[in-house]
Amino acid sequence: MPIKVLIVEDNQNLRQALKSLIALSDDFICVGDHERAQSQLNFDEQSLPDVILMDIDLPGENGI
Repeated sequence: MPIKVLIVEDNQNLRQALKSLIALSDDFICVGDHERAQSQLNFDEQSLPDVILMDIDLPGENGI
């Protein structure tokens, strides 16, 4: 079963590059990508991420 990854990155080019890299692997699947951290992200059971790749320097937000 692949590891489900969520990407939070404000740089669209980097976000797309990360999605492309994840797509190349059979061990990972991208279940979503966002340009901003949201305090309440709603997930169903299938899209609940195992790992979140989070930019720590989001504009006006702290990714930590």
